[in-house]
Amino acid sequence: MIQKKDRMLSVENGRFSYKLNGSNLGWNRIGFTVGTSHGTGLAGFEYYMVTGAEPFQCLGTSETEDSLELRGRYAAPGLEETVTLRLLANGALRVDRRLTYTGKSSIVVLSAAAGDGGRPVFSDNHIWRARYVHLDNVRTDKFPWCRPEYPYIRPLPKSDLVLGNQETQAVPVLMLTNDNYSQLLLEGQLRQDRTRAQWTVSAGAGEVVRTYALHWSMHNGGFELQSGASLDLEPMYYEILENTHPQDAWSGYIDAVTAENQLLSADNTLLSKAFYCSWNYGVFANISEESLLKTARCVAANMPDVKHFLTDGAWQNDLIDPVVCPTTAQFYLPEGQWHHPVKFPRGMKAMADEIRALGLAPGIWWTPMVGLYSKLAQEHPEWLAKDSTGNVYRIVESGYLDFSLPPVQEYLHKIFTIMFKDWGFEAMKMDFWSHSVESEQVRFATGTGIQWRDWLLSTIRSYLPPDGFLLTCVAASMGNPFLGKSASSYRCGIDVGIADWRHHLTASCWTLPLLALPGNRTCLLNVDGIGWNPSISDDENLHRLTFAFITMGSLAVDGRLEELPEDKIALLNKVMADMDRGHPVRCPDDDAFTGRPLPKCLYVDYPAESRTARRGIAKHIALFNWSDQPQFTGFTAADLGLSGGETAHDFWTGETVEFAEGALAALLPPRSSRLVEVLATR
Repeated sequence: MIQKKDRMLSVENGRFSYKLNGSNLGWNRIGFTVGTSHGTGLAGFEYYMVTGAEPFQCLGTSETEDSLELRGRYAAPGLEETVTLRLLANGALRVDRRLTYTGKSSIVVLSAAAGDGGRPVFSDNHIWRARYVHLDNVRTDKFPWCRPEYPYIRPLPKSDLVLGNQETQAVPVLMLTNDNYSQLLLEGQLRQDRTRAQWTVSAGAGEVVRTYALHWSMHNGGFELQSGASLDLEPMYYEILENTHPQDAWSGYIDAVTAENQLLSADNTLLSKAFYCSWNYGVFANISEESLLKTARCVAANMPDVKHFLTDGAWQNDLIDPVVCPTTAQFYLPEGQWHHPVKFPRGMKAMADEIRALGLAPGIWWTPMVGLYSKLAQEHPEWLAKDSTGNVYRIVESGYLDFSLPPVQEYLHKIFTIMFKDWGFEAMKMDFWSHSVESEQVRFATGTGIQWRDWLLSTIRSYLPPDGFLLTCVAASMGNPFLGKSASSYRCGIDVGIADWRHHLTASCWTLPLLALPGNRTCLLNVDGIGWNPSISDDENLHRLTFAFITMGSLAVDGRLEELPEDKIALLNKVMADMDRGHPVRCPDDDAFTGRPLPKCLYVDYPAESRTARRGIAKHIALFNWSDQPQFTGFTAADLGLSGGETAHDFWTGETVEFAEGALAALLPPRSSRLVEVLATR
């Protein structure tokens, strides 16, 4: 048994318990299991025996000042495991698992889990009070399903529920807590190299946690080990917290993730510069070289904080609507058919050169989807990824390439060479991509979707200049920090489209839980574009701009900007001026976490060394009315982290804002907002 920072770690019969010292808060008797298929030579051929979840049989332990090591085996002959349990400097627990095979024939590891009857335990909880927190709680996305869900913080289910098995690139973290957050348990994956963490949980009559299992998901069919080979499962992080709201529980986990993984973080150009994107605010597929260059000239002349100009979908020579059935198969055709000949008569290199001549960096939209009607799919069906039944994996009339195949990799390198080297584009928005690597149904010839996700993202990144960017899009991500190894930003909502009030609501409806994540240390969220829609009210437009500003993600400006009056351009420039993005955002409105996740208030505190703090700004506070009725909204100084003596002004008008006894309150008209800038105390 070892202790650190009032945390106690012990082992008995190959099971670990990790608890707050002197209490029953933590994890109790967590065991390990592995499922395998293995074979032995028999009369010139092999037979395979598929096993269930075999329990870990501990043969010995060793101890250091801060760690315990378990060595043992499984029933499958020759399969051994070493488990290392280490208490970190902050008192959290890190668990590493290494499987080693020493048998005579190969073995396939089909599953790995932790729990085996052990479970999280609480000293201050009850079945009526027990809560669980996971990003799946605010969204369902498994093709063809996509819809918002709520609440984010909800009672433990009475039936077994699987979490982490969707196509949303969710942060691989589960939190368990109670209704007043006096006790909170967090567990999460520290790396994501080949599997992703999934959980099965439920409550029971009279017990806070009845079912508990952590799975290293292997829906690809498992990992084959030859004799002498090892398999490292991704390490897990466990932390015990007290009196901590779930939005404030991330810091230790993020510290551990950033220490474990090389993320782009400080080198991310989108922390300080915005980009133009040609899709939203009514533009959509109605683009051409002529129309886009009109907008680019406006951007270059009037928007100094915009660095990149991105040509979105519809530049390609699609035979079918690029949204209904996008395709990357056009590069299989002769060169003259790679782009739309009418919209871009001089080709995409000329488009990139014209944008660069204006002082902007050119970016381009792309998707790895392949139309199943295409010549490529017809001539090379063996290049296509399969589903779990062995048929071509398809979404309507499209499929995906099997990224594990050398001919496919060669084809993709050809595409990236054309787009980035020959044409000269310096940034990419990758759309309709995540199902190819996140779906539980997709199968590759070798490897897992997680492995080929990393390959695809890192390959694209390798073609980009240091100040270029990679933005991932549909299916929109739910904050997975491991995208930040290669991606600069991730779209976290559906398209804002024509940017009317309804589209703003739907584009914003599941963003809240992501705001506490520090995008300047992981990967920046993106709430989609900002602009100005003259067909809706000024209040509605400012609501959109305020939300985009306060959520601290990357900023994309959209629309026919050359048609806007100067005062609207000035408002957009104000959002993008002196950008200092990626700081964590806090929400004092707990109803947004336990009900519909549209916050009445958000605020950002700027660290003393930040760019914004050096300009004399300590904090931004936003109040929101998402309803169609007037709404009185107010929060106390304690709610907002104010001392009570601050000086502030309205972000948009510059008018002085008074705090009534330290509180900020306002009667907000329907569909309106208020953005307050709090100055640093001298």
